[in-house]
Amino acid sequence: MDHLRWPPVLGEPVVLLHLVKTAGTSVARGVAQALGREHVILGFDQSCFGTFDGFDTFSPEIRALIRLDGDPLPRPDFASGHLALSTIRRRLPKHRVFTIVREPRSRVLSLWLFWRALWDEQLPQFGSWADILRKARRPLADFLADPAVACLADNLYARALLWPHPLVPDGGPIPHEADAILLAEAAARLDGLDFVAPVEAPDLAARLGRWLGVPAHLGRENTTIPVLPEWQADLDEHLTEEATSLVADRTRLDRVLWERVAARVGLHAATTADDAFEATRRRHEMLLAGLPPATGTARCPPARWPGRPWPPCPRP
Repeated sequence: MDHLRWPPVLGEPVVLLHLVKTAGTSVARGVAQALGREHVILGFDQSCFGTFDGFDTFSPEIRALIRLDGDPLPRPDFASGHLALSTIRRRLPKHRVFTIVREPRSRVLSLWLFWRALWDEQLPQFGSWADILRKARRPLADFLADPAVACLADNLYARALLWPHPLVPDGGPIPHEADAILLAEAAARLDGLDFVAPVEAPDLAARLGRWLGVPAHLGRENTTIPVLPEWQADLDEHLTEEATSLVADRTRLDRVLWERVAARVGLHAATTADDAFEATRRRHEMLLAGLPPATGTARCPPARWPGRPWPPCPRP
């Protein structure tokens, strides 16, 4: 799993298994620049949508990024996609596959807030899937308890590695009685990837560079923007006992997988996890209150929808 186990890419085709809200956009941009290759975004496969099938309601631009069976899939030298490992192995069999994982509680909180920050003007392009995106405007506990969001909010790492799987329901959370079997299978597939590292590794760029065979530099992209006034709240009021319990449940398998990766790059898993989640909590507390984070890395509001009562866009 560590970069030392695998030879550098050396010109081979590469694909990033882009797990939602794990800094994949930043990693993909950095890898493309390091390799001097065009970065092709492959989009999403069915694993990201659970039982949803209303793809004909999407705008043409969004529908073009949905890769159902029978839909064309390009085979560029470098690509990334929110695709299950099975889709990548089947449709890009010659590509080296890598992924980046993030402390799972932080990922779930980031997903909720990223969806919550979407504007009404952005939602029509997603057709009837917009009804699922709007669920993030509900309390965190209600969001996590909703079966419709399990496809992206419930143990995503295990799902992406194993989908489709008879013990992984598309329309709800993974049952606890399947944990032992799924963890063993997911760990084996994780170990079979060409490169895996946690986003929390302080030397992530250097590790990627050694695997790629060229220096790599990583920035920050596609970060969450402050939430609009109508959806602002106090984060502590959302982190109720019920919500905290659901966060733990919806990340229980991914936590084991993340710890497996963190340990292999020399991180103290428990300390790193708590530090990462606390940093995410502090940043998201500001965003949920409608404030730009102190780091000044939030995306600026889209200019084509003027008149929104945003604070000034922070500058690096």
